[in-house]
Amino acid sequence: MQFSKFLFSLMLSLLLMVSVMGQSIQSDEFLSEGAKIHYVTAGSGTPLILIHGFSDNISICYQDTLDREGTTFISKLAKRYKVIALDVKGHGKSDKPIEAHYYGKELQEDVIRLMDHLGIEKAHVMGYSMGAFITGNLLIDYPERLISATLIGGAPLTQSQYSPDHELISLINATSEALEKGEGITPLLQWFWPGHQAEPSLEELGQINKKILTEQDTEALKVCMASLTALCQVDEEKLMQSDIPVTLINGTDDPLRHDIVRFQRLKRSNSVLIDGANHMDILMYAECLEAVDKSLSLVDMQVGRAISK
Repeated sequence: MQFSKFLFSLMLSLLLMVSVMGQSIQSDEFLSEGAKIHYVTAGSGTPLILIHGFSDNISICYQDTLDREGTTFISKLAKRYKVIALDVKGHGKSDKPIEAHYYGKELQEDVIRLMDHLGIEKAHVMGYSMGAFITGNLLIDYPERLISATLIGGAPLTQSQYSPDHELISLINATSEALEKGEGITPLLQWFWPGHQAEPSLEELGQINKKILTEQDTEALKVCMASLTALCQVDEEKLMQSDIPVTLINGTDDPLRHDIVRFQRLKRSNSVLIDGANHMDILMYAECLEAVDKSLSLVDMQVGRAISK
């Protein structure tokens, strides 16, 4: 969750189409089992799907219309790929239902339905934070639809890691309860707060919450957050059988880096640790985008060799 970048998103235009470094970014939507899903597309080539984090949206994580240097994720990656980024249900310009059955594992089904809607058989999939949980589940449940998986800022827990008392599960439940009580996402802010910085006061936390949650549907966010426990119980046996290239990108100051060990054991896993990055700011590091670009290029080379044989 890039909270520091959220302030910039408040100034972003609601244009249906913007142009960044010659790359036309087209906005569209489709219905996924009755719920409207907003998405954008840019570039051409092999499909690459981007999934944002909790309380974020496409613009906050991957597209900044103030940028004119071609250095954000969409503008950079659209030079070589057909980039598709979606607003997860409960976020951005997508519908925000408050019924639990729209969330949890349904969040991965939305990605598959988007691929079907666009006629995409296989794609690279990249997710940050909550998006990484969704991507990790797609790796297990829909390996035939993935060319590669890139998980930034964590990975879902496996069934062997999961327990009601696990700190990540406790955090998910505490955040859902805080949203219910009108306390915002304070547990998340406190847990992910950079270790080298003094923890903010309650007053400062209140101000940060206000900035993040302005114009958001807190009831939908509450239900979405609570549903994430369903994404943290992946089948470890199926995971270990995966032959999909996986890149894990984490910051040294992110507590979620300790939970990615199962994914690091995959036979085609590559792990990148960015010094000084934390969970909230990792997407702002040039090394993060560089790692994504490098890993995708490597997979493309491997795929090309396999086809030529």
